[in-house]
Amino acid sequence: MASSNQAANECTESVSSTEVVPTQSSIVATPILSGESTTASTPAATTKKRVRFTDEEKLKLIRLCVLHQKDHRHGNKKTFWMKIRDLLQEETGKELRDPQQTVDALVIQYQNQVKKEEKESGM
Repeated sequence: MASSNQAANECTESVSSTEVVPTQSSIVATPILSGESTTASTPAATTKKRVRFTDEEKLKLIRLCVLHQKDHRHGNKKTFWMKIRDLLQEETGKELRDPQQTVDALVIQYQNQVKKEEKESGM
């Protein structure tokens, strides 16, 4: 039993701090071993932080899409989304890598809300 206690003590001695990694459903604490760098080239360290938009900023994104909808043509969609990304960054100061994905998610969220309200009202 002494050897397992000794191993546990050695393990706790090598942990110098704890890094808190937020996820969508919970917060996970990841131990950082002494001698390790928090800027190591792990997938988490090389990826950018997730950008959170307020409801007002999401509305700005949708309004930009409506305002520039004439530019959303076959064969020109990539240019449209790059333009929306750049305009949104100018207005909010936040960089959104894929505005199309965000708009798609917002549309699905809206459609689900409408379905829920219709079901609740008996329509």
